[in-house]
Amino acid sequence: MLIAVISDTHDNLFRLEKALKEIRSRDIKLLFHCGDIGTKTIESLKAEEIQIYAVCGNNDYFPELERMCKNSNIGLFEDIGEIEIDKIKISITHLPKVAEYLASLKKYNIIFFGHTHRKSFKLLGDTRLVNPGDIMARHDKPSFIIYDTIEDKIEFIKI
Repeated sequence: MLIAVISDTHDNLFRLEKALKEIRSRDIKLLFHCGDIGTKTIESLKAEEIQIYAVCGNNDYFPELERMCKNSNIGLFEDIGEIEIDKIKISITHLPKVAEYLASLKKYNIIFFGHTHRKSFKLLGDTRLVNPGDIMARHDKPSFIIYDTIEDKIEFIKI
């Protein structure tokens, strides 16, 4: 299964649409958002024909986003999301320190996180910690990830 992983949109709808165009072109049906979403982004994502799992970031207000996501295609977690797909245990979170803590539990194959606005890949034991970069383009060019669970491959996509 192909999964798109984005983070730190901060309501930059122009760049979000560029990422979504690429995601649609690959017929991806599952998207993870690693936090700092924004209310306008939530409204935009609710219109997509794709299942979305998201966590709140340090700039998100959980009760407001939770209300917005109710009865939609978006499953929202406050701090940590946990999903198993194709026998791969995946966690999503926003903060790098939380991702490192989760890796120390030796429970997940891969952990996606955000917050730093910089793409990264790190191995802690047998757990991969991956930051897709950001949609906002705070430090680098905007980027996201496409993760292939069958091939177990990560592709960084610049937008």
